[in-house]
Amino acid sequence: MAVLALAGPAPWAAAVPTVTISDGINPPVTVADQSTLDGSGATGAVNINTNIGAWTVVVCSGATKPVFGSATLPVMDLTVQAGGVGNLTVTFSDTGFGPASGTLNAHITGYSQLGAASVGYQVYDDAGNTLGGTTSLVADTGIGLNGMSSGPLALGGPFSLTQVVSISAASGSFVSLDASLNVSNPCGILGGCTPPYPFTNGPLANARTLVAFNESEVLVTNVFGSVSNCLPTQVEVFYNDETAMTLGVRQIITKTKSGAKTISTTNNYPVTALSTDPGSALNPAVGATVVQGGVDTSGRPMFPAMFVTDITGNPSNPYLGDWQYGGIGQPPTAVFGTWKAAVATMDLTTPTPTYTVTPDANPAKNSGWNLGPGSDPIPAGATNSAPAGPAPKPGPGPKPGPGPGPGPGPGPASTTDQGFSAEVRWDISSLVDNLGLPLQSGHTYRLYFMLHDGDQNKAGGDCGQACGTITMP
Repeated sequence: MAVLALAGPAPWAAAVPTVTISDGINPPVTVADQSTLDGSGATGAVNINTNIGAWTVVVCSGATKPVFGSATLPVMDLTVQAGGVGNLTVTFSDTGFGPASGTLNAHITGYSQLGAASVGYQVYDDAGNTLGGTTSLVADTGIGLNGMSSGPLALGGPFSLTQVVSISAASGSFVSLDASLNVSNPCGILGGCTPPYPFTNGPLANARTLVAFNESEVLVTNVFGSVSNCLPTQVEVFYNDETAMTLGVRQIITKTKSGAKTISTTNNYPVTALSTDPGSALNPAVGATVVQGGVDTSGRPMFPAMFVTDITGNPSNPYLGDWQYGGIGQPPTAVFGTWKAAVATMDLTTPTPTYTVTPDANPAKNSGWNLGPGSDPIPAGATNSAPAGPAPKPGPGPKPGPGPGPGPGPGPASTTDQGFSAEVRWDISSLVDNLGLPLQSGHTYRLYFMLHDGDQNKAGGDCGQACGTITMP
């Protein structure tokens, strides 16, 4: 089964990040960043929900600088959900990169259902800085929905980068995929990704994949730290909101009935106190575990949690270690800035039991991103004004999902401070994968993390999510 190749120049509207969708028969659908058809309000993110020819459902989200990466360290991400028959090419391109030197890494994950589909993914650069330019093929993952490829990149700039995803289906098929690229220096492969949750359909769907994340904007940005020998050492996540971050559940109250009498049972769990403001703590106590009941109203861990999947060892499901598939959240190895604890109450005295989480009062604000001793520098352009999530899209299945997906990471390059900030850090040496094994050289891992804000006033719990990928040198 042949894969449709990119044929001829695309009809780009302007030299801004642009998504083009073509079936090779009808006029292509072209959406430029900030155009009237763009469903995202963020500079550097393009969202489109459309159809073309025999493809009745086509939902695409592209993200580039400043949402992901920068001119000198490019990161681009393209997600596609498409249902139909025939050939479909989705292209995402951006200009103004450079100077950049290193290894360009391309990575595609996903699956198809219903009929069979053939999928290819290529990345091109163009030294002439032409939007949609395909002068030089840098990476090609081959045919398939789980693949990686890399190639050298050394251009002074400005230059353009173009992602091309080609789908061919002889009979009706639904394809869901994520295609990303990043440029790493000699210190290994570090890349961004977009969490697929929530979604409702498809072979990977379950009750947990339905759960929404409504506070991802508090996850301002995340970076990887490394040392001179190129071994990545830590993941740093930066939080900012109008309330202090919740570090964990310090107390669980269970109410039961004995005849007409209500009996309350209280269990206490240690949560590292904020002894100074701002504060810092290594290996902080994060309260009740998931098994003990330290969860939000959707069952997610209340403490900042990291989930690790060995993509190399699990090509059929790159999300296998996520909470949505029973993964075990790993608590942080350090926390800085401001935080607080929470109290959970399970009321079994009513016909319908209720579970609530009530965070403690806020400490004093640490305005100005004052994170305290031992913290890491705030990345340039950090903001808590995350871009809007993609336009309403289907889950990984043939029918539309219930609403928007999560927004992709940090927003426009300006520093915004709502008064409470924190850094949460995980030492990579302390992490284990979905099988409980230490991270191994040569393996690629998906790091998925979540944390909670300090008011918990939304249905299901106020929780943010983000992810990244790393290949251990």
